[in-house]
Amino acid sequence: MTDQPERPMSDYNKPYDIDAFLMEAKKAKKQVREDAQNKHHVKQRNVKAPPAKTSPTANVSMNKGNANAAGGGGHTTSISDNPLRPKSLGEFIGQTQAKEFLVEFVDGAKKKETPLPHVLLATQSGQGKTTLAFCIAEDMGRRVFMEQCPIHTMRLVELGGEMKDGDILILDEIHLQAKGRVAANGPETLYHIMEDKKIITDQGPFNYPDITIIGATTDEGLLPDAFTDRFILKPILVPYTINDMVEIAEFNAKCLKTLVTNEAKQAFAEACQGNPRKLNKLMAQAYRLQEAKNEPTISEAIAEQVLKNERIERDGLTYDQMNYLRALFNRMRWNKTSGEWVLKCSLKTLAHSIGRSGDTSFLEKRIEPILIQRGLVAIVPGGRELAGKGVARLGETLPPPPHMAAITGNQPVAIQGTP
Repeated sequence: MTDQPERPMSDYNKPYDIDAFLMEAKKAKKQVREDAQNKHHVKQRNVKAPPAKTSPTANVSMNKGNANAAGGGGHTTSISDNPLRPKSLGEFIGQTQAKEFLVEFVDGAKKKETPLPHVLLATQSGQGKTTLAFCIAEDMGRRVFMEQCPIHTMRLVELGGEMKDGDILILDEIHLQAKGRVAANGPETLYHIMEDKKIITDQGPFNYPDITIIGATTDEGLLPDAFTDRFILKPILVPYTINDMVEIAEFNAKCLKTLVTNEAKQAFAEACQGNPRKLNKLMAQAYRLQEAKNEPTISEAIAEQVLKNERIERDGLTYDQMNYLRALFNRMRWNKTSGEWVLKCSLKTLAHSIGRSGDTSFLEKRIEPILIQRGLVAIVPGGRELAGKGVARLGETLPPPPHMAAITGNQPVAIQGTP
């Protein structure tokens, strides 16, 4: 391999030279390492060129000679090592409207033999974004590559040397690309790949394969409009219903080649808070417990044992969430001005109360969302307030006002929101 001269702008539309791609990536490795060492905010691994005939995809298995791969004998990455994951859009449970929307475009792209338009999948963690992305790739019959964002420009250069027209690149946590603090990790490089099929480097522009980018994010609000507008397909992913979760539990039982009672399916569906990933975890534990006990089916008793081991209530509230509600209730005090009980405190105080040492981000991301959605807790000026439904969920009632305690015999009184 010989050194390639720098390309002038007049060569913009000339086909890229793979040797030039790889030579440029090799030259950039040293600089990438120095950036990572000198700037603590650049969290980028050392880039190594993949060996021959090996997909660059990290953390996924590769099936060689897949009949659905482009070209008939290509290499296709998959996540088929997880038995609880659906393998196609037809197997994917829930998200009916989103699936119908995607199937139309997948069928159209296959009929015209063109790449699928870029896709953005945005929803909460554990809702099946990555699984849905792989199902799309499987239905398209294309090779799929997966990378975790932020992804460096030189990594994209290497991928350009591996991928072909029509291949699919899944970018997980793509909102981190928009937060890149250096140009090499920013979203601008992806703009050119998505729109112009070009990649801009220090050595000039190069043509890039006509690929499909599927972005997965848990925080679409961090993506600038210029980024989201380049994703042609943005299916709306809605929360899973109890019926969806029951159906997923039945699907999991078939994948595990076991039986599960209706009562156990209902218990898991109610306890997983509409999160398929949590359901998969509970089902996997139940299957292991069933094997250990040599039971013929996953019964309600086994389901209850799994929930007890995980310290999860039947309605899905976790140990930390129940402690959160209890901590708010224990902060109860009488407000003489308003003449009512006040059950609120600051977020930081709550974090300390449940043993999180002031870690408010854990509360905001892991504990509060479901409590706020169910109306058990409200966000108020100065912190959080326990709602009437939250008091009822604890099985508590408010005591009478202090000046009425002697008259009522200190009997509790009903509050708004108590069933």
